[in-house]
Amino acid sequence: MTKFISASIADAKILNPILNADGASSQITGFVFEGLLDYDENLNLRGRLATDWRITETVYLTVNSQASFPDGTRVTPDVMEMRIREAIESGNHARLKALVTEITRLPPEQQVKEVTLQEEEGKPTLVQVKINKPERLKFSLREVEQDFFTLLEPIIGADYEKNAPLDQWIEVSSPEKRELLRSQFAELMPLFEHNPIILFHLRKGVRFHDGHEFDAGDVKFTYESIMAHKNLSPRTSNFEPIKAVEIVDRYTVRIVYKRLFSPAIDAWSMGILPEHLLNEAALEREMNRRDLSSAARANFGLRDSQFNRHPIGVGPFRFVEWQSDEFIHLSRNEDYWEGSPEYKDYYYRIIPDPMTQEVEFLTGAIDSYGPEPHQAARYKKDERYQS
Repeated sequence: MTKFISASIADAKILNPILNADGASSQITGFVFEGLLDYDENLNLRGRLATDWRITETVYLTVNSQASFPDGTRVTPDVMEMRIREAIESGNHARLKALVTEITRLPPEQQVKEVTLQEEEGKPTLVQVKINKPERLKFSLREVEQDFFTLLEPIIGADYEKNAPLDQWIEVSSPEKRELLRSQFAELMPLFEHNPIILFHLRKGVRFHDGHEFDAGDVKFTYESIMAHKNLSPRTSNFEPIKAVEIVDRYTVRIVYKRLFSPAIDAWSMGILPEHLLNEAALEREMNRRDLSSAARANFGLRDSQFNRHPIGVGPFRFVEWQSDEFIHLSRNEDYWEGSPEYKDYYYRIIPDPMTQEVEFLTGAIDSYGPEPHQAARYKKDERYQS
């Protein structure tokens, strides 16, 4: 077979993996783009643009000077560090000893944040908050452990969080705004903080359909594009828990999360965008070619790019043509890193009427479609078909 034709009742909307929100668009972008990983036929994760990955965690314990240890001794940074190290080295806390690779004591630091406050009038306002962080202990863990701080309870006490001096640690310029923000103090200055980390090693020599090599910059750019408010990506909720995307080197990227987030690894199955075709300089060149008005230029973003109708990815198929409400044509990527697909051309035909789809299928004009239940029942009775 050199050609495969599938049919759908609806046309695609936007051929961009971080922007589409319909099944037709997702099906096409799944052929043109590729993620860092996906699932095999047994639903086990496997590497795609990433050859492998490692999941570890960094956790932070804030020294609460108002707390006491179980024996009544007042908590201080020195005593806290000493007791935890002694407990781990004693061998009485096997799970802690197996988890912790390093303990680092961090000095006090000051952080300024802008917090969105929803006032009764309805309009959100930005409030500047100054956070005076006391000394903290940083633990590097071999793997993610959601119960790490429970493991520390025999050492630091079950009531460690009580009476934490949040009022001393958090400064808000306006007394009125301070009271409105009080319910967020524990979130702004947590005593316990989980930071899971995924370290991806990327596949070398993979090229976008225009010949440009894929690297860690494309991964970071894709994340930043999702989180840019202007792009209105429906994928934002999957990536909001990320604290930072760090480029270690050209083929290594480190993803640090703000908190525990169980679907974190799944999100990276989404297709990766080509930075060189969609960064600010590229969009500027596109605006100049299209001779847009000042107002259009001011609001121009990823959603306005012609890339969304002529996508370029690293997937097994290259985009060829899109005739709206008629068909989308893809051709196989002869340079695909895993070997070129078996068929040369893929056509996605738009046939809104289910009966017409069935007729086209029976005559061999299309190779696949999604039959209605009553149509599927007929195929089950037809000896020419297997179910």
